[in-house]
Amino acid sequence: MDWTMGEADMKREFTSTENPFFVLHDSRGFKPGDDIESFEVVREFIIQRRNKSIPLKDRLDAVW
Repeated sequence: MDWTMGEADMKREFTSTENPFFVLHDSRGFKPGDDIESFEVVREFIIQRRNKSIPLKDRLDAVW
Protein backbone atom coordinates (compact mmCIF):
# COMPACT_ATOMS: atom_id res chain seq x y z
CA MET A 1 0.00 0.00 0.00
CA ASP A 2 1.36 3.44 -0.90
CA TRP A 3 0.78 5.96 1.89
CA THR A 4 1.07 9.61 1.01
CA MET A 5 1.36 12.31 3.61
CA GLY A 6 -0.24 15.69 3.32
CA GLU A 7 1.43 18.96 4.05
CA ALA A 8 1.00 20.31 7.55
CA ASP A 9 2.35 23.23 9.52
CA MET A 10 2.68 22.33 13.20
CA LYS A 11 2.90 26.01 14.12
CA ARG A 12 -0.64 26.58 12.83
CA GLU A 13 -3.26 26.24 15.56
CA PHE A 14 -6.72 24.77 15.08
CA THR A 15 -9.29 25.68 17.71
CA SER A 16 -12.96 24.97 18.25
CA THR A 17 -15.60 27.56 19.06
CA GLU A 18 -17.13 24.96 21.39
CA ASN A 19 -13.94 24.50 23.41
CA PRO A 20 -11.34 27.26 22.98
CA PHE A 21 -9.05 25.50 25.48
CA PHE A 22 -8.48 22.59 23.09
CA VAL A 23 -5.84 23.59 20.54
CA LEU A 24 -4.71 21.15 17.87
CA HIS A 25 -1.38 21.24 16.03
CA ASP A 26 -1.19 18.86 13.06
CA SER A 27 2.09 17.22 12.11
CA ARG A 28 2.86 15.42 8.88
CA GLY A 29 2.98 12.16 10.79
CA PHE A 30 5.39 9.30 10.31
CA LYS A 31 5.66 6.27 8.07
CA PRO A 32 8.16 3.42 7.86
CA GLY A 33 11.40 4.50 6.22
CA ASP A 34 11.01 8.23 6.93
CA ASP A 35 14.18 10.20 7.27
CA ILE A 36 15.18 11.66 10.62
CA GLU A 37 14.11 15.17 9.52
CA SER A 38 10.38 14.45 10.04
CA PHE A 39 11.08 13.22 13.55
CA GLU A 40 13.32 16.19 14.38
CA VAL A 41 10.62 18.72 13.39
CA VAL A 42 8.18 17.14 15.85
CA ARG A 43 10.85 16.70 18.51
CA GLU A 44 11.85 20.37 18.35
CA PHE A 45 8.19 21.47 18.56
CA ILE A 46 7.69 19.34 21.69
CA ILE A 47 10.86 20.69 23.31
CA GLN A 48 9.82 24.30 22.64
CA ARG A 49 6.26 23.81 23.89
CA ARG A 50 7.18 22.11 27.16
CA ASN A 51 9.37 25.03 28.23
CA LYS A 52 8.11 26.43 31.54
CA SER A 53 9.22 29.94 30.60
CA ILE A 54 6.49 30.29 27.94
CA PRO A 55 2.92 31.20 28.91
CA LEU A 56 0.83 28.30 30.19
CA LYS A 57 -1.68 28.75 27.36
CA ASP A 58 1.09 28.00 24.81
CA ARG A 59 2.54 24.93 26.49
CA LEU A 60 2.07 21.41 25.25
CA ASP A 61 -0.35 19.29 27.28
CA ALA A 62 -0.46 16.04 25.31
CA VAL A 63 0.79 14.27 22.20
CA TRP A 64 -1.48 11.86 20.39
